[in-house]
Amino acid sequence: MSDLSRRGLLKTAAALAGGGLLVGCAPGASRSATDLSYWHLMTGSDGAVMAGLVDAVNAANLGFRATQTVLAWGPPYYTKLAMASAGGRAPDVAIMHASRIAGYAPGGLLEPWDLDLLAEVGVHESDFPARVWEKCQYDGKPYAIALDTHPFVLYYNTEHARKAGVTDALRTMKSPEEFTEVATKLQQVTGKHGLSYGYLGDGSALPRNTFWTFSEK
Repeated sequence: MSDLSRRGLLKTAAALAGGGLLVGCAPGASRSATDLSYWHLMTGSDGAVMAGLVDAVNAANLGFRATQTVLAWGPPYYTKLAMASAGGRAPDVAIMHASRIAGYAPGGLLEPWDLDLLAEVGVHESDFPARVWEKCQYDGKPYAIALDTHPFVLYYNTEHARKAGVTDALRTMKSPEEFTEVATKLQQVTGKHGLSYGYLGDGSALPRNTFWTFSEK
């Protein structure tokens, strides 16, 4: 992909998404100055929003046209992405979970971003939490820019916390031991649960669905 195409895509997408794309440059891509291929695995409402972003990029008339290809979520998507990259038929840019970077970058299936080019379109390391920026790198080079993150979120029943005397501790605890102590005290107040996780069998959902502690059960 030419620098002109990449610069145009970054500039428009950064404006639309607040500088938060998770895209990886792929080796062996089209290298066309007028056509830019983009793969992702977003469907449903996420897919509708992404399609709108692509349409907005194309409507900006930057001298190229971005074409999105939507593939099935999970292994089918990543298998096709790896095979396309290995065979010299990779998309110019693609969505990728940060956890996958370590499996793709060492084998040359991704190209690192040019930090100077990112700076030209207003994307800087200082725009991201340090840990998020770190997760998008391999061997000290940035292979992705974060589109979103999934932080662990703690919800708690304020009345139970007040009765247990842990309101301040909930805001300041920094160790597993402190966390366990707070949960134990909450359990003593509720007589049942002191700490609960939503969807115990799904690790990816744990930080998103911790709602049981709202309940008195």
